Amino acid sequence: MDNVVDFLKKSGAFPGLKENDLILLASITNIENYEAGKLLFKENDPGDSMFIIAAGSIKIWKDMNPGRKTITSLSQNELLGELSMIDAEPRSATAEAVVATQVIKIMASDLNLLIDKTPVFGVHFLRMMTLSLSRRLRNTTQQLRKQVVFG
Repeated sequence: MDNVVDFLKKSGAFPGLKENDLILLASITNIENYEAGKLLFKENDPGDSMFIIAAGSIKIWKDMNPGRKTITSLSQNELLGELSMIDAEPRSATAEAVVATQVIKIMASDLNLLIDKTPVFGVHFLRMMTLSLSRRLRNTTQQLRKQVVFG
């Protein structure tokens, strides 16, 4: 677990969480490895976990008519699946390892238990998630503006 705490500190994936919060968070993580081409999850799978990319890269895509549309590519230190920690809705897209990839996985059920047991951690974690999602939404809005303006 010490290695996970060190990684979480250095990654910047959870800005604003103090060391004690990161130690609590690390206590509910699992490390998983995926070969290139393997799926972390598919569109419409249950949204029961989130991931931090420790090494490698992941592409997020949707089946479209015709073919697949890559939505984004993510790399080391980035989060994915965090929406499911808030709304527990099915996955909105598919996540696929582009190269050999290692992720740190957090199950929603474990996080919810931790928040129930440690409300101060919960406040810190939810504040961090709100900031992260806000940044992502602003970035998406900027990208859409560029597409509309520049076609």
